[in-house]
Amino acid sequence: GVLMRRPDLLYRVDRSLQEKGLSRLATTDFQHTDHQAILRLLQQSIEQDIAEPLNYVLNSLSLEMMEVADSLLVRTGNLDPNGDRVLEDLLRGLITVRQAAVRQNIDYLRYLMEEAQQQGDLKATQYQQTMVQHTVVLQRLNRALG
Repeated sequence: GVLMRRPDLLYRVDRSLQEKGLSRLATTDFQHTDHQAILRLLQQSIEQDIAEPLNYVLNSLSLEMMEVADSLLVRTGNLDPNGDRVLEDLLRGLITVRQAAVRQNIDYLRYLMEEAQQQGDLKATQYQQTMVQHTVVLQRLNRALG
C-alpha cells in the first residue's frame, strides 16, 4: 500500500537493501500472487512515462485485482507516505519477511538433509551446502536489522 502511494520509494528501498548487502525488492518477497502482480506493475509504472505511476497501476488492474489494491490502500491509509519513518518501517518489514522465509527454507532443508542421510542419499551434501548459503543470507538479514 505504501509503495502504491509512493512508487518512487522503490528506488530508495532497492538502494537501501543493496547498501546492506541484500538483493533488491523482488516479487519473491511476496507470498500472494496478487501482491506479486501489483509489485510488477509498480516496477513497470516507474519505468514508463505515459501516466502517473499510481494511475498506471490502477488502470492496468483487473476488477478482482482492483479490490486487492483498494484493500492495500485502505490498510495503509493512516500512514504518512512522506514521513521518514515510512521507509525505515517498510525496510524493517521487508527484512523481517525475508528472515521468516529463509528460516522456513533452512528448516525444510534440514528435514530433507536428515531424510537423505537416513537413506544414504548423496543429496544430503547438496542440502547441507544450500543450508550454509541460506545461513549466510540469514546473517546478512540479521545484520541489516541491527
